[in-house]
Formats: sequence, structure tokens, C-alpha cells
Amino acid sequence: MLGRIFSRHPDVAYWPEPRHVWMHAFPYRRFDVMRESDARRGVINKIHQEFLQFLDEQGRPRFAEKTPSNMVRLPFIRRVTADCRVIHIIRDGRACTFSTLQILARPYTRTEVGRRMKQVPWWHYPTYIPKVWRNAVRPRLTGKPIPYWGPRIPGLREQVRRMPLDEVCAWQWQETVNIAREDANAFPPQQYREWRYEDLVAEQIRVVTEMFEFADLPFPDAFEGWLDGHVHAESLNKWRENMTNGQVARITSHMQPLLEDLNYR
Repeated sequence: MLGRIFSRHPDVAYWPEPRHVWMHAFPYRRFDVMRESDARRGVINKIHQEFLQFLDEQGRPRFAEKTPSNMVRLPFIRRVTADCRVIHIIRDGRACTFSTLQILARPYTRTEVGRRMKQVPWWHYPTYIPKVWRNAVRPRLTGKPIPYWGPRIPGLREQVRRMPLDEVCAWQWQETVNIAREDANAFPPQQYREWRYEDLVAEQIRVVTEMFEFADLPFPDAFEGWLDGHVHAESLNKWRENMTNGQVARITSHMQPLLEDLNYR
């Protein structure tokens, strides 16, 4: 949703999930976690080259991207793009868990696989082919859901082996959000800010105006009408309507400290 909002701004070239750009030099890493020390000069130059080329192709002065795994590499991001602005949308972890379960229940389509294969450099193929098997082929052959999705963090595969899938998603949500918020402590206030997803859908104009101001972007003319037609609140309570009380209790136990810290009840 936020990516679509920024993509509508006339000054912004938006690229959804250019994971292969960030991981250009590290395709064989087991985890998505990257530290400031990983941002060597050659790595920085290559990433700048890719993003500047995209800006040139789009003919716009500003660049925005959304990659979920960047939650666990903020020190690296800041070293690569020293003047970056990071917007962290935080949503109730139970809603995130329900949403992730829906994604895991749907194997990747041939179109999605083909689009990603075109983006990924050929030397990344040895790591990408197993992902195609895990997320597209095996679920269709076995009828089982995708085993995991989202940022690959230490301990994730062990949790996949020992816990039900919904609890894995809940554990992963708390771990990744905690990592991001801890790493964000190194950012000055003008470079990192959090907003709640629930506030975005409930108070579209106020929150989007604040986001654009944070990103040093003017609020476009006639943008209010577009927001009203494209930002909807019906997704807020899907988890309450589709998960049993027992399931909610189980997943909440894995994220209770962070839910309380974020004032989710």
C-alpha cells in the first residue's frame, strides 16, 4: 500500500523489492542480515549504479523502494545511502501473521517466477533455483504451504522444524521488528520514523502528509481523491474474523512483549 502511494508521486521513481540489487555481492548468504561492515566501496558503487540507472530510465529526481528484508540490514542501508529516509510501517503482529499465512498458502505463479528470473543476475541462479522449488514447485506437488516467507533471520529454519506455521510467522514478526527498531537507534530522527498501518488507513491525509514531509516531498495536487479511492480499512480486522480464539492466543504468546510495547491490545 505504501509503495503504491509513493509511486503516485510525480517526483518519485518507485521500485518494488529490488532484493537482487541489495544482495548483488552476497547471493550465497544464508541469512538476509547485513551489517555496516558489508558495505565495502565496490558494493556501494554497484548499488548506486543500479539505482541511478533506474532513476535515469524513469526520468524522475527521487527514488523509493520497498524490500521487507531490509528490516534486518538497516546499518548496511545507511552506510550505502547516507542520506536515506527510512519509513517503517508497523502493523499489529497478529494481522501480519494472518496476512503471511495467506501468502504461504498460495504457491508462486509462473509469471512471478519468470519476472524474478529476469531481474536476478545469472550468477544468482544457483541460489534462486532452490527458492523456485520451495515456493512454486513443491507446494503444487505436495499440496503443502510454502514453509516460510519474509526475512531470513538466524533461527528461522529451526523454528520451522519445531513449531506450527502460524507460530513461526508470529515469532518471525517479533524478531524482525525488534531487529529493525534496535538498529534504528543509530539513525538521527530526520532519517528514520515509524507509523502505524492502522493510522495510515484511518487517517490517510494526515499520515501521508506527514510521510511526504518527512521525505521532503510536496503533497501533490488532487492526491486526496486518489487516496480516498485506494486506501481502505477493511483489512484491519480480517485476522479477528478468520482466526480462532485459540489460534490468536497461541500466536500472541510469541509476540506479547512487543505488542505491549507498541500499544496493541
